[in-house]
Amino acid sequence: MVSIGSVLICILGSVLLVFYLQYVLCMKNGIFLRGIKFVFIGIIAILIRMLIPINFSFTVNVLIKRILPDLALLIYKPLGGIEVFHIVLLIWGMGTIWKICKYIRQNYKFHRLLKQYQSAGQREDTYVQGILKKMGLEQISVVTLPIKISPSITGLFKPVLILPNQKYSDIDLNYIIKHEAEHYKNHDLWLKTIIQITECVYWWNPFIYLLKKKFYLAMELSNDMVVIQNTDDFEKMEYAECLVRVSRMNLDEKIRGNEIPFFSEKHDLAVRIKGITNVVERKRRASLQSLAFNLTTVILITFVCYVFALEPYRESEKVEQETITISEDNGYFVKSNKGYDLYVDEKYLTTLQNIEETLKDLAVYSEGETIKK
Repeated sequence: MVSIGSVLICILGSVLLVFYLQYVLCMKNGIFLRGIKFVFIGIIAILIRMLIPINFSFTVNVLIKRILPDLALLIYKPLGGIEVFHIVLLIWGMGTIWKICKYIRQNYKFHRLLKQYQSAGQREDTYVQGILKKMGLEQISVVTLPIKISPSITGLFKPVLILPNQKYSDIDLNYIIKHEAEHYKNHDLWLKTIIQITECVYWWNPFIYLLKKKFYLAMELSNDMVVIQNTDDFEKMEYAECLVRVSRMNLDEKIRGNEIPFFSEKHDLAVRIKGITNVVERKRRASLQSLAFNLTTVILITFVCYVFALEPYRESEKVEQETITISEDNGYFVKSNKGYDLYVDEKYLTTLQNIEETLKDLAVYSEGETIKK
């Protein structure tokens, strides 16, 4: 079932992924040259865990003694006959439904737009089809849109390469097609769908939006590395210049669907250019070290998210049963020669030399005096 602990561990997973991806994007990390697919698989496993925020039969509860117990008392407090936690879950669920409906509507409008131009009988560019055929991707159809949109690919089952009605050089077009085709070959559209669904579910978590942005950038860098592999320095610069030229287009931000654009965020351009120009042939040992570090990191985050849950600490039932509550209703003192005899529920408990500050509200009787109840 859903609990505070299972939700908190999912939030922690998103935070750890944000920091990890930030490290990968900032450092000269050889993971983009080898093993990035394994890292993406691990990230998707974590996202799937986040979509199932429940405690499993093998879940190990990590009990937190500070802050969380007080939060639990507030969350599980009845409010008008309903626990606050259930109210929170209701608001969470309603927000998720609204976000999913918005996501479906956005994609429906986008694909209706594509269908409109597909059915218009436009002539597909033979040069583009020739490149796709050489790559063994004849199943990818091509649509040219008369709007300001970045070259992109969409379609989970029927892939469509989208090109704006823009004149590109053969060199630029070749790079664009190779980059977008790699998204299809790597199943990046499915990865994007999973993270968008995760965003719909965790619409209230700001780290999800950071995670989405950094994950998309990591996918773009991964494809950049594939496109420029086995190329010389001149060709790498050509590809970087192609990115710059596409970035100068005034894109229509309102036209959005489940596509993966060749270029979308201008402030990410510097990161991609730096990644391209800093590609250096690494020694096999260094590359393997980078792969081992990144895989170990992702596996550890995945393990933590699936196995542990951060639950508020509470006393066990046995301790609670053995705990005695002393109040004015059930406790009193009897003054004796030895001190003050403490009685709880008419039973002698102990003798104190002095009455403690916390017990000064209890009645004090003399020996032989009638106990008033």
